[in-house]
Amino acid sequence: STADKFIAMLEESKGKGKWIKPFFGSANAPISAETKKQYRGFNWMLLSLLQEEKGYTSNKWATFDQWKKGKRFVKKGEHGTNIIFWKQVKIKTDEKDENGDDIEKMIPFMRYYTVFNECQLQDYKEPEPEQVDENILEKIKYFKTEYLDRIGATYSEGHGHACYIPKFD
Repeated sequence: STADKFIAMLEESKGKGKWIKPFFGSANAPISAETKKQYRGFNWMLLSLLQEEKGYTSNKWATFDQWKKGKRFVKKGEHGTNIIFWKQVKIKTDEKDENGDDIEKMIPFMRYYTVFNECQLQDYKEPEPEQVDENILEKIKYFKTEYLDRIGATYSEGHGHACYIPKFD
């Protein structure tokens, strides 16, 4: 099961020291190929684990029909992954309030979808390996010591991504 795979991955990493996310070449968070929105919650965790486990180089996921709609087709014999979609839905009840108006209540609505990673498609081509300047770390260190430190700029590391946040910067 998926839970067993997740537990096995946690067990496997035990005692191997701190995990460090690589800056270059890491797979992106799973997104819907149709909406371009990032998955959240359990779906995010599940699809991220599968991307890592299967070595998928794409972070795009969609249902069989969504891929088909875009004239892309899942390879024969590939298996999809079940994800959960849920939201709160407002429904009317048979009850009335003191003014005689219908009483509405919120109920959870849940549905399962089977999605396939873009790497499972017939026409998927592996991306060209990312070309990284071999001296990039030296250039970063030089920039830090010769520019940032000289002007007294502050910076921090360890957030999992490079960015500028006006509120904090």
